[in-house]
Amino acid sequence: MTRHKSWLTVLAASALLAACAGSSPARYYTLLPAAGTAPAMPPVNPRFALEVLPVTLPVQVDQPQIMLRTTGDTLMPVYSERWAAPLDDELQAALSHAMTATLGVPDVTALGASAGMPVWRVQVDVQRFDMVLGGPALIDATWRVRHVSDGSSALLCRSVASVPATGNDVAALVQAQQQAVAQLAATMASAISRGGKPGASTAQVQMLGCNHASPGK
Repeated sequence: MTRHKSWLTVLAASALLAACAGSSPARYYTLLPAAGTAPAMPPVNPRFALEVLPVTLPVQVDQPQIMLRTTGDTLMPVYSERWAAPLDDELQAALSHAMTATLGVPDVTALGASAGMPVWRVQVDVQRFDMVLGGPALIDATWRVRHVSDGSSALLCRSVASVPATGNDVAALVQAQQQAVAQLAATMASAISRGGKPGASTAQVQMLGCNHASPGK
């Protein structure tokens, strides 16, 4: 009996090793652009600072693996294609990267602003984060920007950014989603540079309405 169990153990281990050897290695993707596109250091005395708060998004897409939309109501996980970090962290980092580069100011969310420095707070609630193989990549988000230093009202908007993919694989689709997120960031940065006034729709970003809301937190 003992000998029989030993053979079963060997066979099970062999089967596991064969399965691991036959599976494709996981590939990891990020929404951050390539290292060569890092934003320049902000000026020593910036006009203001940003607080890009953690992003909320639908749990259906907030998964380690990339979720592809195959039909109108179907999502397909691609287990060998994964995000390098939790998707909400990827989005927060990508939005912060793009906005600090556009505005030339630091993101002080983690460290806090120095005394007397004006701060614009950015909040993003993603409604849809669609990735359709072959394109497009789409992000539909409600967002709010507010100048927290003077207690003014917040600008609350909803925007949809959509970018076609240049290829029919996951890598091309992730690159398109990088661009869509960057377009959303540029839209919010424009509102801040305009003193809390929304901009118009563009070729890649559709504005679905804005209003001024109570400051909130």
